[in-house]
Amino acid sequence: MEQPQTTERRSGEERRSPNEYQVAGSHYREINPAYQHWDLVAEHDLDYFMGQVTKYVSRWRYKNGVQDLEKSIHYLEKLQSLYQCNPRSWCVRRAGTPGHTFYEFCRSHKLTRTETLIMEMCITYIGPDDLERLRLLLLRAIAEAHTAQAQQTIGHAG
Repeated sequence: MEQPQTTERRSGEERRSPNEYQVAGSHYREINPAYQHWDLVAEHDLDYFMGQVTKYVSRWRYKNGVQDLEKSIHYLEKLQSLYQCNPRSWCVRRAGTPGHTFYEFCRSHKLTRTETLIMEMCITYIGPDDLERLRLLLLRAIAEAHTAQAQQTIGHAG
């Protein structure tokens, strides 16, 4: 069995911040190298599924287009199904509060008002009704993205 490759550091070599480099690609570093998606997830203590929702919403313009927004709904639906299986888990969710760095993150990623609302709701949701409202916002974001792509296509054709 092959061993995974590791990076050896020489003594005295300065260790770089993980925000200073990216493995495979540059879409996170180029947008806002000082405050990246994983910083947002850590600051707001998002669980895995909300971390995925916010990741795909914040990067769809820079990576895989509307497919990323569709992936965000997939992760949300998985979270909804988990909570349906264990309704008592709702009592452990606390609402967070987006701060200045959150809104700067949204501006630097050129998020629309709908996308910013989605990101806010990922941080502030408390129960199943909030998750359903979040799903509807994601559907709206997908429709808006399709409309924007169609308008862009028409603009290039004219």
